[in-house]
Amino acid sequence: MTPVPISPWFDLLQQDCAHTPGTQLFFILDQACCPVPLWRNITSVISPQAVHSLFTGLPEAHLIDLAPLLIEVDLNEPLQRLWFENLLTTVDPRSGVLALHSPWPFRDLCQFFGHCMEARFGGAVGLFRYYDPRIFPPLMRDVLEPEQRQRLLRPAISWCWLDRDGMPQRLAGLAEPPEFVDKQDPFELTDPQLETLGCVADATAALRTFVDGVPDCESEQTFQRCYAAMLEATRIGLIVDSQRQAFALEQLSKGEPV
Repeated sequence: MTPVPISPWFDLLQQDCAHTPGTQLFFILDQACCPVPLWRNITSVISPQAVHSLFTGLPEAHLIDLAPLLIEVDLNEPLQRLWFENLLTTVDPRSGVLALHSPWPFRDLCQFFGHCMEARFGGAVGLFRYYDPRIFPPLMRDVLEPEQRQRLLRPAISWCWLDRDGMPQRLAGLAEPPEFVDKQDPFELTDPQLETLGCVADATAALRTFVDGVPDCESEQTFQRCYAAMLEATRIGLIVDSQRQAFALEQLSKGEPV
């Protein structure tokens, strides 16, 4: 993918903070998307009170170099902004960075988002990658039930990310006060929810195989059409990967919405 300029996005994020007094800017940085671990770099510059591993308290807590990190960043501080812009040259923000405006104290956000890190499905509990900016939009739009969606909207004035075209996107939150940040149960995902979430992964995987046959296969519009095709494939009962990919490729080749 072509590198995305970060500075214009930061300008927008900074403006949002200025328009809402008492708002702080936070980022969830997914180290699993980074070619090199960033934990040591970040903790050598940022105060320990402004960076937190969301694996804390989980069985994965020892995987500090792969953990998603919650970071509070003040873009009004020129040196801190320059440092963070340089840091993000090592990760594609379209796949590894989710931003949030919130009035909550950092410690409350650490606790709250840590409690959102697990999901239960089919009797098993696993990591819940809600912080992946490629997953977050369909997760909030198509997968989660209203009360589950509200849970992730509670601390946010807005969630912000860059789509596959590098265009800034925004989802308004609820900005509720941090009255209840005690441990909550993992998200409960049903089979239909998992099927819909799986269509995101299927579309992503399919487009990797279509790279030579589909124009603009890395664009947001192409992904949305492929994702819609995968949803339709599920609806009509196509289960085998090869059948699903063939169906998606056929829909994409038509150049029409699914």
